[in-house]
Amino acid sequence: MDTKSILSTKIKELMKAKDLKQADIVRATGLTQASVSRFINKGEISTEKLKKFCNYYNLSLDDLLNSKSLELNSVPLLSYVQAGNWTEHTEFSDVEEIEVPGVTKDRYFALKVCGDSMSRNSGKSIFDGSYVLVDPNCSKNKEDLNHKVVIARHENETLIKEFVLDGTQIFLKPWNDKYEVIKFTKDTVIIGTVIRVWSDL
Repeated sequence: MDTKSILSTKIKELMKAKDLKQADIVRATGLTQASVSRFINKGEISTEKLKKFCNYYNLSLDDLLNSKSLELNSVPLLSYVQAGNWTEHTEFSDVEEIEVPGVTKDRYFALKVCGDSMSRNSGKSIFDGSYVLVDPNCSKNKEDLNHKVVIARHENETLIKEFVLDGTQIFLKPWNDKYEVIKFTKDTVIIGTVIRVWSDL
């Protein structure tokens, strides 16, 4: 199956799973009705519009372009306090859930970002109000974590920062230069790594 055929199939699967109409996709992509029809039926869409669509519906490009069937699972949407208290044995009751394609339900959780410490003028950014998908079962080896975005508990505060290994020292680095780099201590705990970022448009 070629790429366009796969994309067309995946869009139809997503529309059925989320009860989407063409008008919903028009809103998500900014495409015209005619262009949306080609997107659905022929898999024809620009890369820019496809990325916008993925961001709106919390998808990765791989979710839409691989040949596996698109599965939607719900993961817990935790508060900063809940995320900071996370352990592999933690069970949260009455927690809001959010649908995320292509993930194992019991492995991940989501978090809504508060603050602008990971936003910057150029390059990758994680903006205030964005959502992140967190893998708490990631390797906690410091070499494996180097330069990954992590959720950490530091001095009773839950943080989202870049993990930086500099020789024998470890730092939690914000991407926004207005904020100071935080030195990792023996009491700092890595909760998980960020593996996906998306936002409401």
